[in-house]
This record gives sequence, structure tokens and C-alpha cells, in this order.
Amino acid sequence: MRRFLIPVVLVLAAATAVSAQDSEQTPPRPDQGRREPVSRLFESWLRGQMLLFGNFFQATEGGEEEGVAVLLAEVGTSVRLTRSGPLRAYGSVNYLRYDDEALDSSRGFRLGVRSAGRPHAFDVYYDRQLDRPTFDVGDVFDRADIDRIAGEYSNRLTRAWQVTVDVERERQRFDLSPGRDNDFLAAGAAVRYRGWRALSPEIGYRAGEREVEDARQSYDQRDLYLQLRGAAGPSIYWSARYRDRTREYLTADIASSNFGRADDRHQIAGYVDITLRDRLVLNLYGAWEEVDSNLPRRDFDTTLFAAGLTYRF
Repeated sequence: MRRFLIPVVLVLAAATAVSAQDSEQTPPRPDQGRREPVSRLFESWLRGQMLLFGNFFQATEGGEEEGVAVLLAEVGTSVRLTRSGPLRAYGSVNYLRYDDEALDSSRGFRLGVRSAGRPHAFDVYYDRQLDRPTFDVGDVFDRADIDRIAGEYSNRLTRAWQVTVDVERERQRFDLSPGRDNDFLAAGAAVRYRGWRALSPEIGYRAGEREVEDARQSYDQRDLYLQLRGAAGPSIYWSARYRDRTREYLTADIASSNFGRADDRHQIAGYVDITLRDRLVLNLYGAWEEVDSNLPRRDFDTTLFAAGLTYRF
């Protein structure tokens, strides 16, 4: 795994130099499908969303499922770093309010640099989340402070074909259950066809490892996904994705409840951006995930639906 990551990191570093001329608890950022225009020095946005989680606490089959509603507010801005060109620095702050007594409000921010040029493009950022709900360890709800550094580099090899590599490093720390402290490292690659405006397919693969303080909870993770994107006219941008995720637990302790455990996690997700006016965009998102384990009484389903508005100025 680490031998594979070395060339990926080098590629990202080289891309940054050349161009100097990202929990699944939230849907995509409003700038993830579209690129900001480079003609203006500053570009800012305000976003408000309502999120509805089904089976938020991941009750297994036969258990009592509980839904949770969340209000999300975000403000962000980006600034062009070159007199003419696609290089921009950006930052945003967000606030999540959960409609559940067991959940405290969560705050976060993101700082990054990206370039949407051709043939080279990249996005490198640091993300910080405080008191953010997470289920990455033990399939049990807990709150963690999460730090994430990630980078993505893409190259338009031809007018129609694009290749992308990405790398991510995440650190989760818990106040009340330090045995769940963990570090996650992953890298991936994807190929995308961009020869059509109405439909742009992409296939990608990611591999990672989560090392947990309690080693019985550590696992390898592999993702294989197919994503379709498109524009239905000048005012509608859409995306749909199927992802197959496999987790294999690393414990060698035969007495552990995770001994020999492997999970298959199938997810279908989609979002639509509809431009209502010149600067006002309606954001819609939905996802369904099914988790099948080779151990008994660990299967469950979850859903997430979100609707919001993004105002750019």
C-alpha cells in the first residue's frame, strides 16, 4: 500500500508545482460538479441545506431505526491567485445543527488551492471538523474531531479522455473513547470520458487502510465505483453514482467479534443542481446504502436525502 502511495504523492506534488503558473455525513459541496469562472477576482457563496438521515445510528436488521434531521449552513469564498489563469485559493466554514438530543452541533472549515486548467487540474485542501458524528469504527455512533488532508490531480490526455489520481490522509480523535482513535490513508485512480456534454461516464478505484488504536477494529477498505455526469441544458447539472465498498478486518484475535469479518457496502447516490436564477442554485441529493456482512446480525440499510439553496456572489 505504501509503495503505491509514494508515486501518487510525487505526482500530486509535481502537479502543484507545474500548475502554480475531496465522512459521508454530508452530500457533495456546491462547487464539486462545476468549476468557478476565472474572470472574477473573488467568488463567494452562501449555502443552506436540510438533510434527512434514515437509520442514522445504523441499527441492524430487526433493530429500532431512528431518523435524524440536520440543518447545514455554509459560507465560503475563493480568490484568483494569478492575473489570468485558473489557479484559485478557497476557504469555507460550516455549521451543522442536529435535531437529536444525543448530538451536539458541529462546526468545521476547509482551506484549499485548486486549478481547473487544461490539460492539468488539481485540488489540494485541509479540512477540519469538530464534534462530527462518525461510524467508521465499530459501526457504533460516536463524535470525533477529524482532520483531513487530501489532493486530487487530473490530466486531459486528449480532448475526450481524462485520468485522475487522488490521495487522502485522515485523523480521527475521540474525547470519551480514545480506543477508537484512528488514522486512515487511501489513494485511488479514475478514468473519465468527456467527449459528450450530455453524458460523461467515469470509473474509479480506491484502496485504503484504517489503523485503529484498538487493533481489533482496524480494516482494509477498497472502493470500486461507476459515476455518470451530465448537463441537461444550461441550467441543470446532474450526477449519479454506484459504489461497491469492501471492508476486511485485520484482527488476528480469534476471540474478537470482528475475527474473519468482511463487509460489502453497496451505495447508490445522485444529485442535481438546478440554476433558478443567475446566482441562485437549487441543490438536491439522495443516497441509499446497503451493508451486508459475512457475520450474523450486522446487516443494515441507511438513506440520506438533502435539499438546499446556494447563492453565489
